[in-house]
Amino acid sequence: MARKHNNELTADEQEELDQLLRQHRDVFELNETFSRLKDMEVRKLTTPADEEKSRQSIAARIAALAGARPENAPAEERRPDASAEDGFQPVQPGEQPFPAPEDIFAPSRGYKKVVAWAALCGCLIIGALWFYRRESRPLPGAPKQSEVATSMSKSRVQLPDGSVVILNRQSKLVYNKDFGLSKREILLTGEAYFDIAKNEAVPLTVVAGAVRIRVMGTAFNVRAYTDDSTIETSLIRGSIEVSSTDDPERTIRMRPNEKIVFGKDIASSSSSDNARSPETRKPAQTFVQMNRIKPNPTDSSINEIVWVQDKLIFSKEPFYSLAQKMERWYQVRIKFKDKISEQLSLTGSLEKENLTEALDALQQLTPFNYEIDGSMVTISKKINPIN
Repeated sequence: MARKHNNELTADEQEELDQLLRQHRDVFELNETFSRLKDMEVRKLTTPADEEKSRQSIAARIAALAGARPENAPAEERRPDASAEDGFQPVQPGEQPFPAPEDIFAPSRGYKKVVAWAALCGCLIIGALWFYRRESRPLPGAPKQSEVATSMSKSRVQLPDGSVVILNRQSKLVYNKDFGLSKREILLTGEAYFDIAKNEAVPLTVVAGAVRIRVMGTAFNVRAYTDDSTIETSLIRGSIEVSSTDDPERTIRMRPNEKIVFGKDIASSSSSDNARSPETRKPAQTFVQMNRIKPNPTDSSINEIVWVQDKLIFSKEPFYSLAQKMERWYQVRIKFKDKISEQLSLTGSLEKENLTEALDALQQLTPFNYEIDGSMVTISKKINPIN
């Protein structure tokens, strides 16, 4: 914010600041206050004659306290239009002709206004500096990290080393403050497309759930939502090495147009654990699957990264898997009444359709019923009427 008001921000930094201001309402209001104070004119309420008279008065007072009043020091005079409120008092017989120290600095009404505004600006600046230092300097023992989170829209993040990350909806990206200097580490929850600047001296590490990805410089996509049953990494170009926390010694080197799928077994042996939410259950890796990425023959698009273009393309995908993506896409919850509906296989694409239009389009691909109640969608199998 300080760099913004000094007109030192680049276009990318301005975009990042705008995102942060939208996420933190209290900082947004502080920024607005700074903008108003910056445009406020400050009117000078004293004249050069007033300032010279004050200097002479202070010099005379200092000389009097030292016991040596200068011969050329002017006597206190009262302006014809001066009043007691201005701090000027006539000299009475027998009185000390010089004001007391506390009177010398007694402010006039205009001066009080200036001091009040200066105090207000000072408090705001000190508060902003304190807030900035509190946010930018972690507590002792806390890691130095930067965080970007999304909710209902995507976000483009440019990292300090020039790498670009596009963060999908309901995702979070955490990276070290000194990114690119001595290390490059990213913690991902959700989905992101990475276009990483090559730096063999400082390799990049992406941790997504139980999966660890080591990168030199390449483009790839990672999907690791907490409530998904899998963690997927799709390599578009370059080369990456993938391992898991369950088996860190086993490293898999991927080539372009390959996708690796780590399965998560969230189910537990006890019924009480099964009743817990996916966020509270600890997933365990169960299998690893390697697939080839096949671009669409019509437009050469790649299903794994079309979300960057606000498209949702699916090919022979089970309905329950597509439903997870639609929940994030349309900000709803989708539940199934039966196993048959969950396993329906769907192939198609969604782009600009609203929720109702999307469900109607899916009904053209395979028969099912749906009900919408607020933000809850219930899917059930379609029962053919008896003739």
